Amino acid sequence: MNKLITVMQNFICTVPERLELVRRNTPKVAEVWGDCEFIVNYNHTENFEEIYSIYKENFPHLKFYNNLEQDWGMVTRSLLEEVKTPYVLYINEDQELYLTKQDWDDIVQEAIVENDVDYILMNHIEKYNSDICARGYLPDVNDPTKEVVLTPENAESLTRSMEAIKDPNHPAKIHHLHVHGIVIYNWGRYPSPGYDEGKNVWFYKGKYAPHKRISSEAVYRTDFFTDLIQEFLEKGDDCKHEIPWKKKMIPNFYEGYYDFDNGMARFPDLKCAMAKNNITKQWDEVKQNRIWYTEEEERKIKASK
Repeated sequence: MNKLITVMQNFICTVPERLELVRRNTPKVAEVWGDCEFIVNYNHTENFEEIYSIYKENFPHLKFYNNLEQDWGMVTRSLLEEVKTPYVLYINEDQELYLTKQDWDDIVQEAIVENDVDYILMNHIEKYNSDICARGYLPDVNDPTKEVVLTPENAESLTRSMEAIKDPNHPAKIHHLHVHGIVIYNWGRYPSPGYDEGKNVWFYKGKYAPHKRISSEAVYRTDFFTDLIQEFLEKGDDCKHEIPWKKKMIPNFYEGYYDFDNGMARFPDLKCAMAKNNITKQWDEVKQNRIWYTEEEERKIKASK
């Protein structure tokens, strides 16, 4: 499988708790992906020597850089220029893995080799690989074990919101809707057709993705990821909303650009997959990105939760 996928990262690690995570998690990552080429940029000077040492010890096929340009998109594009495989796995350093190398090989064999998918979701899988989502429904935010029921009343409300959004003179925009409303708006129906079931993965099309955003953490067809990054560099500043804040040094800006009606729904025929089991979990006890936010932005983040 190492001829199919290159692993790519572009990150910083200046928080002590997160450095400890890298120390204990990297050997586990190497057990699964250690035979792949790793192309990594460490975008800071603090802890550079230790991070480099950890990676050099664990990944035999390593290209490691210390490009300090505070522009995630530009640096990521430069790393992509070195990728020679048809697929690239972009993954952050804070993803803990809960699978074996054989588990991963089985996923790749089924999703890529046998079914030629374009995109494998790798973050927050646990939110979307449920039976509820597989059947084309969305989980209730108050009780995730139950599905959202579209009553005549809330269906009518959603219809009114959708019609208002279509009016170019109306102040409301699609991102003013609740997340479930946005997904249903993108689907154009409820429930969706749901997933096709494989042995190790669920298959679905971009049109009916249960997640509205293109997650940066995914296995991409390399040319697809390259095109996304290039467009983001050219048009990211034209993004009409501030979700999240437009900070060029973090991938959240990329994910914010590829969201709402510019996210998964824009690529209706995209062949997607996700693991049926919870193979990753993002360690987010201490956020690295918070070092880039002002106190006012921190307050807004807390208020939005």
